[in-house]
Amino acid sequence: MAAVPDSTKDAEVPVTAGKEAQEESGQEEFTNPLQGSWSDMLAWSCQQIKDLLGLAVVTGSLLIYGVLQERIMTIGFGPHSELFGHSIFLVLCNRLVTCMAACAYVMLTEPNMNAVAPMSSYAAISCTNVIATSCQYEALKYVSFAIQTLAKSAKALPVMIWGTVYMNKQYKPMDYILALTITMGCTVFVLNGPVASRTVSDTSNPGYLLIGAALMIVYLAVDGLTSTWQDGLFHAHKMSVCHQVMYTTAFSTSISFMGTVGTNQLIPSILFLVRNPDALW
Repeated sequence: MAAVPDSTKDAEVPVTAGKEAQEESGQEEFTNPLQGSWSDMLAWSCQQIKDLLGLAVVTGSLLIYGVLQERIMTIGFGPHSELFGHSIFLVLCNRLVTCMAACAYVMLTEPNMNAVAPMSSYAAISCTNVIATSCQYEALKYVSFAIQTLAKSAKALPVMIWGTVYMNKQYKPMDYILALTITMGCTVFVLNGPVASRTVSDTSNPGYLLIGAALMIVYLAVDGLTSTWQDGLFHAHKMSVCHQVMYTTAFSTSISFMGTVGTNQLIPSILFLVRNPDALW
């Protein structure tokens, strides 16, 4: 008598193969949280609230950070409205405070403060970060804060290019089309509106626009590289955000300190603060 094939086993093969293929591709099966238990729905709701709060905090912090940038670089201090023009010193102060805050957080929350990645990786990220931030501050002397903020929207294109070069990421043609569309839209807006910083005395001279545009191009290119290297460091080594921030800002503090000394900005910046103590707050 011929054996009857087991239809159940035959039916299981494609399901198992599909799961194995799904695991190999790194994709997870989508499950609708609204169709699960009450505990699943509660966990999903809490995660959504957490994400929204995180988004609000990040957006609010960046808004305050941007307003303070423009205040320091374009509005004078003291009775004579003296302008502060030392960009690298601002980077030094920024990274020093960030490093101290990250160190305190890591000491309180993580048992291991040892570096989990090569020091050269932290240093490379710090170097590009200092260059990008310095260009960002310096550009405020030539173009308005609104234009600079709008130009940052074009950051997607350099990030995609660096991601392809360094991490072999593959993007869909539509992703490039959208990035190019955003970049072109920003360019059109820049070319058809007031772009000069309030510190520019002669707006009839197009030189300020060329310098500001060059600084923003360098900023976008180098900042895109920074983001790519940061992403690669997270993928290559298991570390928390604050752990990476602690080490990268420690290197950034050292690099920016050498930059302020090398460009003769340290002593003039300190003297400026002595003359205008209100700039500290």
